[in-house]
Amino acid sequence: MGIGHPAGFPTYNLLAGLFTFLPFGSIAFKVNLFSVFCACLTLAGFYLASLKLLALFFGEKETLNKVFAALIPAGFLAYSQVFWHHALMAEVYSLHTLFACALVYLLLTWKQRDDLRYLFAASFIFGISAGNHATMAFFLPSILLLFFCWNREKSALRLSLCALFFLVGFSVYAYLPIRSLAEPSFDWGNTETLDGFIGHITDRERAYTHFDGFQDSEPLAWLATKGFLKELFSQLSPAVLLGFFFGGYLCFKKSRPFFFFSLLIIVVSAAFFARWEKESYPSYLMALWFTSLALYWVFEKLANRRPPGAATGNALRSDDDPGSSTRPVRWNQLVVVALFLMIAASAFKNYYRVEKSGYYFGESLTNNIFLTIPDRALFVSGLSWFRFFYAQDVMRLRDDIVGMNAYALLLKNPTEMVTPRRFPSLDLPDPKIVDVEFMESVSDYTQELLDRNFDRYPIVLELDPVLFERSKMVQNLSPYKNVLVRYHMEPVHPPASETKRVLDEFMAILSEERKKPGYTRDLNRSIMFAHLINSFHFYFHDRSFLAEERIVLGMMREFLKIDGPEQFFNEIENRALDGKIADAEQYFRKMKDQFSDHYFRYLAEGILNREKGNAKTALENFKKAAAIDPENYQPRLESAMAWNRLGDFEQARSEWRAALDRMKNLRQWGAIQRTREALGLEE
Repeated sequence: MGIGHPAGFPTYNLLAGLFTFLPFGSIAFKVNLFSVFCACLTLAGFYLASLKLLALFFGEKETLNKVFAALIPAGFLAYSQVFWHHALMAEVYSLHTLFACALVYLLLTWKQRDDLRYLFAASFIFGISAGNHATMAFFLPSILLLFFCWNREKSALRLSLCALFFLVGFSVYAYLPIRSLAEPSFDWGNTETLDGFIGHITDRERAYTHFDGFQDSEPLAWLATKGFLKELFSQLSPAVLLGFFFGGYLCFKKSRPFFFFSLLIIVVSAAFFARWEKESYPSYLMALWFTSLALYWVFEKLANRRPPGAATGNALRSDDDPGSSTRPVRWNQLVVVALFLMIAASAFKNYYRVEKSGYYFGESLTNNIFLTIPDRALFVSGLSWFRFFYAQDVMRLRDDIVGMNAYALLLKNPTEMVTPRRFPSLDLPDPKIVDVEFMESVSDYTQELLDRNFDRYPIVLELDPVLFERSKMVQNLSPYKNVLVRYHMEPVHPPASETKRVLDEFMAILSEERKKPGYTRDLNRSIMFAHLINSFHFYFHDRSFLAEERIVLGMMREFLKIDGPEQFFNEIENRALDGKIADAEQYFRKMKDQFSDHYFRYLAEGILNREKGNAKTALENFKKAAAIDPENYQPRLESAMAWNRLGDFEQARSEWRAALDRMKNLRQWGAIQRTREALGLEE
């Protein structure tokens, strides 16, 4: 019962919340079960809508051909990897497809029966479905097209009533400000304010990213078309791809309003989901309804096919006299059997891809990480914030901890979420000190908050790349346990034994997880560990724990299979700075063979030459690196150190200023400040 990322998904939260009252299973099980329930209803709804469509196009008479023409596409949908995958998890897509099926069924029934109650019911469903997934808005032009094509009288009045029923359903969005006022841990967007509410439901901060990047690659129209057709072939079936084209042709001949209704939905859905892939459910549904039309036409043609010399009459139809002895082979039934075998093959192929037994990563994190946090602590969670708040709010574990989301603190204006009402037990800084235009100001606010509460709570943070890129507190952090670090008001210098102990604990957790079922298929778990390993790399590198950094670099090679130019650079830089020149040169020879003219090659060569005492040669290397990536701060910073070795302090100061001008995050700022201290420059 929280508020998710834009546009908030209030319908999903409320309906999934009802499932949590079932008298069996855990909360997680019951919410996942809700997706299964919606997926099953979707298949039933798709089947019924298919029958309506076939009746509208080919007459009311019910035959087995219509049953199979409606049932087979539903089977392809059911056992497609993407639909099956989302049917097993706490996601909005099963409910999304259910609403799409319900909407089309009601519109077709309105047309079939000429009963306005179904039109108004469709308007209500349209409104409430928008509260589950905002892309239902893509249906609006299509619905208006059908309305004006199928409605013949009192259009203004009926359209006004439809708008009223839509608003009744759309009022589900009132959930967002009401729930936000209760300060749930999951409160994305601070929707209790008008600006926060509008910004959240319109995805104001991220809306531009939905189509960002297309202009730099292939045209959006081509990308969407190619991706959509590829998914029909691979996700559903080659039969569906063929059925889409031929069924679309039949639909165009039989009902141009429904054809363009479907085409509009396909176009906008496929375009919107082109970057995400495998989530364009409305376009899949429309393609499958076209396939139903194509299958029925094929079945009818095959049922009426007579071999030479056969008796006249419709001897092959499914509703013929069962006692006929002149009936030859039923070709339509052979096609039905073949298609059902294709569905069975799809189920067999995709079972292993979607099977998730043994996926208990949230429980592992709780046992290995959350339960090790000190009593009555202030915990700033990063990568696992979602799982931590589930453990605390739903499982009711670690109620003694005050939990804060690092992303709320470091990625936007923290004062929107860090309020006295939400955190009554904390001593909060004055929100007026924050200037959200500057990363440094947001970081200073976060650090002051931690300082104000340092004497009241043990303060523990979870390692996270964002923590290092968006804050200046790395020198104030000491290893605590596993992936946790302890905050101190002043810079600390933990002993090597402490850092090694924490790294060993993390490696033990990683080894344990890799032995569990489904590790290689659980993408979220793999990504989580990839980020954690990267976090350890940032921490050890920025604290100059070079021996520990080498262990982490080995983990990046072994577990993450990273073997690119940046990995080579990190290996060379680490060994060069640690005085292991021979090892660094061995890595550089391999790098030079594979990446002869790469930015990182020249940067690594420069650092290696500088540490060998060849500062002038190093400057030439850094100059080449800067020419390849002129906006990167690091060649300038490394050049400053080389000029300092040569005794030209004015040139070193100039290069340092050039590095400062190119700074893009606070991790870079930290490196620049450490170099300033090494150069003996003033603040």
